[in-house]
Amino acid sequence: MTEPTAKNKNTFFGNLNYLKIIFTTLLTIILFIVAIFVIIIPQFENIILDRKREMIRELTASTISILQSWNEKQKSGALSETDAQRGAAEQIRILRYGEAGKDYFWITDLAPVMVMHPYRPELNGTSLADFEDSRKKKLFVEMARVVKKSGEGYVDYMWQWKDDSTRIVPKLSYVRLFAPWGWVVGTGIYIEDVRLEIKKLESSTLTISIIITIISSLLLLYIGYHTMKTEKGRKEAEENLRESREKYKTLVEASGEGLILALDNEEIFFNKTFYKIFGYPESAPLIDLKKIFVQLPESDLFDFVAMKRKNDKPEAIEHFETTCKKQNGEFLNVFLMLSPITVAGNSGIVINIKDMSVAETSGELSDTSGHLFSTLASRISSGVFRTIPDKRMILTGGNPAFTLLTGWKSDETVAENSILDFITNNQDRGDFVEELFSKGILLNRILQFKKTDGASYIARVSAVVVKNNRLKSVAVEGIIEDVSEQYRVRTEQEKLIADLQNSVSVFGQRITPFIEPLHSCRFDQTVADAIMIMTGHQSSHVLVRGEKQEALGIVADKDIRVRLLNEKKEISQPAYSIMTSPVHKIPGNATLLDAMHLFKKHGTDALVVAEEDDNPSGIITGKVIFEASWGDVLFFLRHIEQAASAEAIKQSYEEVLRLVRSLIESNGDLYGINKLTSLLSDTITRRLLNLAEAELGRPPVSYAFITMGSEGREEQSLVTDQDNAIIFKDSSPEEMPGIQEYFLRLGKRVSEGLNAIGYQYCKGGIMAGNIKWCKSFSQWKQQFTHWISDANPQDLLELKISFDFRAVSGETDFENQLRGHITRLLSGNNAFFVYLSESVASFELPESMAKLKGPIDSKLLLLPVVDFARLYSLKHSLPELNTIRRIELLYKKGLLARPLYLNLIYAYDAITRMRLKHQAAGYAAGQKPDNIFALSEISDIQLVVIKKYIELIREIKDKLSLDFRGVPSK
Repeated sequence: MTEPTAKNKNTFFGNLNYLKIIFTTLLTIILFIVAIFVIIIPQFENIILDRKREMIRELTASTISILQSWNEKQKSGALSETDAQRGAAEQIRILRYGEAGKDYFWITDLAPVMVMHPYRPELNGTSLADFEDSRKKKLFVEMARVVKKSGEGYVDYMWQWKDDSTRIVPKLSYVRLFAPWGWVVGTGIYIEDVRLEIKKLESSTLTISIIITIISSLLLLYIGYHTMKTEKGRKEAEENLRESREKYKTLVEASGEGLILALDNEEIFFNKTFYKIFGYPESAPLIDLKKIFVQLPESDLFDFVAMKRKNDKPEAIEHFETTCKKQNGEFLNVFLMLSPITVAGNSGIVINIKDMSVAETSGELSDTSGHLFSTLASRISSGVFRTIPDKRMILTGGNPAFTLLTGWKSDETVAENSILDFITNNQDRGDFVEELFSKGILLNRILQFKKTDGASYIARVSAVVVKNNRLKSVAVEGIIEDVSEQYRVRTEQEKLIADLQNSVSVFGQRITPFIEPLHSCRFDQTVADAIMIMTGHQSSHVLVRGEKQEALGIVADKDIRVRLLNEKKEISQPAYSIMTSPVHKIPGNATLLDAMHLFKKHGTDALVVAEEDDNPSGIITGKVIFEASWGDVLFFLRHIEQAASAEAIKQSYEEVLRLVRSLIESNGDLYGINKLTSLLSDTITRRLLNLAEAELGRPPVSYAFITMGSEGREEQSLVTDQDNAIIFKDSSPEEMPGIQEYFLRLGKRVSEGLNAIGYQYCKGGIMAGNIKWCKSFSQWKQQFTHWISDANPQDLLELKISFDFRAVSGETDFENQLRGHITRLLSGNNAFFVYLSESVASFELPESMAKLKGPIDSKLLLLPVVDFARLYSLKHSLPELNTIRRIELLYKKGLLARPLYLNLIYAYDAITRMRLKHQAAGYAAGQKPDNIFALSEISDIQLVVIKKYIELIREIKDKLSLDFRGVPSK
């Protein structure tokens, strides 16, 4: 009785499933029909009605246009008001629209009195104040009220069907006031038209719904039949699968070794031996195979990631060793054998697992594991060794590479020695053993090793204590590599960078501590007098002054040796006869790097320290400077000066750039960093000019190559582009085209070289290869005259960059003469300074930056202070170009209050450092550096500095407006 009952039960549930399908389908059809009639059709009705409302509104607007045209005729005097109104009414009376051409317009006035009705002429001229529809609604009064209130509107009421006065139906009309005549023009639609359209839509929809229902019913019958057939087949397959699973489960349980049966339908079976090997209770839930492997094995038969069989060949068998992890975390070496299998049409794999751990009693590695170690060790180039697992660390094996590293010959053995015998330092031996056996592992330890012949080298050693499944140590295995060369190179690089950092730090110092007293003599005093002065003050130099105390030259020890002795001059001759002239000067606030550069530039060993009034106050000598610092700190510049191509220059450039980034990251002296980057750029530019001249030939006339913008101010960051130009000597009009063509080619060669090295092209085209920036001296004077006299916004942008120019190479006197010309143009030119100050004062940061709600553009943030310092320096004819130096000089001149001066210096320095550090971090991360950093990159203190800096911008804008315009900024 049991079997029939089960079968009847299956039939009942099968029929129930069938009814569920029928019910679901019918419900879907019903909901579809309901949605059409309850939601969609009413929506269509509203759409149709809205469309018709819009139509009559637009048609009425057209009739208003007709009335306006007749009204214009009246205004022009062509018609009287009566004639114009009569003509307009007649034209509108005959207007028709709609499918049958029976829809019309009517006109009333505001009384209301009917002016014109095409189908009810009896109403024309009559008062409509009491006219009512079938529902007692005074429709014309309502129309007059609507237009009086809004000028236009919609009114619904009952009216005759078009020209059929016997049929009264609902109507919706649109009326609009024509104010010049006080007329109300209207037209309407019959709601009956809309209802007819909806009835047509309902009829079509109903027909379609019936067709869909019939088709769905037929499909339902077909689906139901096949569903029952499929359900019956599924039940039979499930029963067969259950019997097959039971058979294979019995087979798995009967195996004496660990066994896993994994089927592609994601069914996995384990036997009791598997649970025992891996320490899981038999009642444990299904175990994730991926978790028992330390690293998922690579197999040709089975995908351990997807847990599916790969190969369909039933005869294929695969075996290998791997490492697994037990439930308690212990590692276990196992031997796996994989065999394909098919169960009730499902592909799968039987995984046989054998524990390969050594026996507790042997204390040795198994043969299989030992063989594996030997096989792997013989195939790698690093030294691999094995020792006993105690602190004596006696060697039990090693590969050929290890034998080579220890110095033994190929026919000798290392098995009688300890690995510790090859470690040179006793302290290193003790630390090696202590860390290895306390932690169980030692990674990448750098040690000094020695060979049997006594030769030593630097080695990197890693080792691990190997344990069996019972946590007993069975061996120590390790790897050794000779890293002597890498260690030597890295050590030298670190020392070189440290030395260079120290050198640059020294050269960032001011020259003040190294200034010596300057003693002088008159030009008409004798050489003997000069010698007496030098001897009396124990000085190596004496300054020769003219009649007006001006500096004429310097007499040095070498002048006495060379000119007095070698040239047979008498000590009774005037001192000026042996002096060196001209006198080269340096400002008192210059750095050692500035002094080094001037020593190199002028080929002198003494520089006179002169203050702002050009009055000599002391002297510095090359001997003192070189004793205070390293004379070869500029060694990398010599590589650039001797480079034969831009590619060779780029190598030195990148080396120095790494040094600069290191100085930035270690908070090096900012002025020294700027000096170093400017000196690097200048040296590269001069070398590229030399290479270009060698290629193009000797320049036809003398010239100066100048840099502008941030490079001209010696304020380059790690993200900079080119701003340069050429000034060449004036020549005849006939020669000018050829000369300019030469310098354009020269400028282009240099710009291309700078771009290849890392100085990007200027996006605005401010480069010497551009004809606009390659001109004769006279043309440059004319250009600055135009800029200053007839400045416009575009010229102002170029002019601000051009003011900060500096000669890098060539005839530097062009720079001095051109700057003198600019000073003369600006002298007393208050209108220009007002214009320039307005451009600075009107500058506004983007709102997101000003309110610190978005990324910070550090270049844009620094710009107002740069413009501020430049403006005041030009106004007061100050010689400085660097922004910090300009601010310092403005303060010394009494042009800045001390609080503003201190705040500007600190904030400008801090934000410049943020900018450089952000760019250095970009380089370190392998990204393209930029000037924009997110708020998340800065600390709370830095955020406070930025806020204060933004307040300072407002303060300097107020100062600009007051100083140059006499009113505060807005």
